[in-house]
Amino acid sequence: KAQLAVNAVEAANPNLFVSGWRPFIGWTCGFALAYQFVVVPLGTWLAASVGIIVPEAPKLDPVLWELVTAMLGMAGFRMYEKTKGVASK
Repeated sequence: KAQLAVNAVEAANPNLFVSGWRPFIGWTCGFALAYQFVVVPLGTWLAASVGIIVPEAPKLDPVLWELVTAMLGMAGFRMYEKTKGVASK
């Protein structure tokens, strides 16, 4: 219950560095995944379609997957709590 109170205070803070760290992590993961699975493949394909040979783009660190799955897992658990009515208790 104490952590919930801390989370509520952090979320209500107008300072982006206090209330925005969770969204920042989410957006960072989203941009990294978009780069890895959308931008690089489309860019490579477009370059190849006009005859430009590009070197292979660097791969992202696999730890990104751990972070994304942890965030999604926590969000999924929270949704499960809400559907079961446990979140309000």
